[in-house]
This record gives sequence, structure tokens and C-alpha cells, in this order.
Amino acid sequence: MPVRDRSHWEPRLTWREPCHYGEPWLDWYADVTRKAALRAIWPGRGLSVIDVGGGDGRLALWLRRYYKVRIWGLDAYAWPGADGRFHGLVVGDAEAKSTWQELDARAGSALWDVALYVTSLPFMTDWRAALAKGAARSRRVLVLENLQQPTPRWQVGWPEKEPITFDQLVTAAALVGLRVERTRCVTVLDRRLFLWLPAWVAAVVSVPIDLAVARLGPGPTSQQAWSGRYAAVLFQSEWHP
Repeated sequence: MPVRDRSHWEPRLTWREPCHYGEPWLDWYADVTRKAALRAIWPGRGLSVIDVGGGDGRLALWLRRYYKVRIWGLDAYAWPGADGRFHGLVVGDAEAKSTWQELDARAGSALWDVALYVTSLPFMTDWRAALAKGAARSRRVLVLENLQQPTPRWQVGWPEKEPITFDQLVTAAALVGLRVERTRCVTVLDRRLFLWLPAWVAAVVSVPIDLAVARLGPGPTSQQAWSGRYAAVLFQSEWHP
């Protein structure tokens, strides 16, 4: 299977509004901060994009509207509403050669401007293989992920995932011909606020600070990536300049 924790994801397929957390305020907060990080480093308009682990396609629809991209999705599941939000969707294992061959055939392209991984890599059984597949077919790779070091104890085991550090990501990317082009930190506040405070209070307190960090703050380095909680990292391919 392409995902580590089927018991977390599969019940969400039946929800009227599928979401990651199951908490409207937390989902809103994650959506706002992730979009802020993408705005800070998005490489241009009118690009061709493959969204790996794109879920229900709501982020893809936003990218279509604001950046006029041509975006296809690749996910382990056919999420409700996804077909209408992507230009096209392939359901399969992001680590498998056959899935990418199907994508190439259906999309009519074997080279993308951007391979996008938004909070998807740690949930895959082999995230390095999935990253390599995108790198082989893209001029740039953009990863938006929780790179907190170390992973807080309260996050471990829900859902099952493999924590990724900034150094691990950069090292794995270099092995498949990717070099860091630019980075941006986001969500500097510890998300335990959502355990200590009512969700709407934590979201309202956190969002203005996180938006300022995404717009003005420095990108992560190996020493400070933990302070970003989430970080957006844009890689340039040395194989497809």
C-alpha cells in the first residue's frame, strides 16, 4: 500500500467534507498557513504541476485560480470531489513506476514544471522513492512539510508516519539531482496550543504571526529548521534545468 496508516485515511472517504484533522478550526488554520508558505516561494504562473498526494484537490483548485496552473493529481484514494478540481487525477501508488507511466500516458506529458508534495511524504511507505519519481519528471520540486526537530511526543503515532527532518529531506533530494533553490518557514508557534486552548482561539492567535513569518521570515537552515514547525522548500532539478 502507498500509505502507512489506512485506518486514518479510509474512514475520511465517507465524510461529507473530508479533511485531515477532523476539526474545522484546525483545518482552516492549516489551510491558511500552507497557502501563505506557497505564496512566498511559488515559482511562477501558468506552470504544469503534478500534485503528489493531492487529496481532495482543494489546494489544486486554489492554485488553478491564483496561478493559472495546469495541475494533475496523484493520490492513493479517489477523494470525493477531486475529479472536478484537478485537470486530471490518477489513483495509485506514488512509489510505483507503473503509476507514473499511467500518469504520463493520460496527461500526455513526462516532464512537469513542478512536482508538489504538500504534507504527503511522511505518510507514504517509502517517501524517498516517491520523491525520486517526481524528481525524475520535473524541473522543480516543492515540498511543504513538518520538519520539526525532534517530532513532539504528542504527535508521534497519530496518524502513523515517518518524521522527516530538514537535513534528511535535503540529503535525499541531492541524491536524485535536486538542489535547494529557496526556502520559507511557517507556523512558528507550537501546535500544542490546539490542545491547551479552544481550537478557534489557538487558530486566531496563531494565524497573524504565521502569516508574517511566511512573508518576512528567513528560510530554514539545518540548525534552525525545527523553529519553523512547517517549512516550504523549493528544489531545482540538475537533470532538467
